[in-house]
Amino acid sequence: MRYASKPCQVAEFLQCKLCMALKRLMRSMARAMSEATTFIGGGSDAVATGGAELSLLVVRLRPAWSECRDLKTGDVVLLEDIETAFIPGEVIGVRVASTGARDGVRTVLGSIDSRDRSAALIPLTPHRLVPRGSWDPHEQFRDWQPENRPPWMDGLIKTGPRGVFEFDTLEVEADQPAHERHERLRELGDLDGAREVLFDLLERDLRGLSAFAALGHLAFDADVDVAHSYYSMGIAVGERSLSTARGCLLPWKWPNNRPFLRCLHGAALCCWRKLDYQRARELCLRLITFSPGDDISAPALLQEVEAGRPYGPGF
Repeated sequence: MRYASKPCQVAEFLQCKLCMALKRLMRSMARAMSEATTFIGGGSDAVATGGAELSLLVVRLRPAWSECRDLKTGDVVLLEDIETAFIPGEVIGVRVASTGARDGVRTVLGSIDSRDRSAALIPLTPHRLVPRGSWDPHEQFRDWQPENRPPWMDGLIKTGPRGVFEFDTLEVEADQPAHERHERLRELGDLDGAREVLFDLLERDLRGLSAFAALGHLAFDADVDVAHSYYSMGIAVGERSLSTARGCLLPWKWPNNRPFLRCLHGAALCCWRKLDYQRARELCLRLITFSPGDDISAPALLQEVEAGRPYGPGF
């Protein structure tokens, strides 16, 4: 009875529920047919049923579908899916059950055979790492007495001097109006609008680690698993550029390093919050190894994690 005064809202709610139920039914029927049918036709308006397999790179998310790139052809593909939480940068293997078109763009319905978030399959040009001198741990920690040094500090001293680098500047990272628009929308509480700005940046260049860090931040309070996925994807994309500079330092003092370090820091917080102390400790140590200063409280975070204390704000 409490809904009687709002019939339009009730009708809209029921229509939405019915639409979602029909999509789930279509998915179930398509999966049941996938093994018994073959590809028919070609091009963006083709109709296909089962048999074909696609390797798709997710580039942005919508409520009922994900915009992807076919890694073989480079074509845009809309993957219809209302149940699976994908992440931009994820590569998914899809067994096609049926295809169609929406506004001239190919749509695909099918089953997910594989998911890869390692960034190894993404066709990316690595960041250029800009040399910024060298770092000597003996100089950095000269005021510490040996008996007072934590184990991680002894490890860095034993490793000795290392090269210092900074990620090069990307166009999407330098797009100040876009980043300011994201911040403004976030402050106004329009999280969907803020996410759309970040998806736009990632669609332009998946190497934009600031967007991954910001997406993780937006999701952290509501869904720590989703936040962890965004942070981890940013780490994986960033690491694609580090193979040419093993053992390098990426100090916080150099601004272009901060997005990568924020992804590491966010992932460590997620693991700590999920009580995965071992993984949180590993991420804290990596964070300190890349940036041994105390700019983002990594040593203090490591201390909390190693003590087995529950997650708390302030880091």
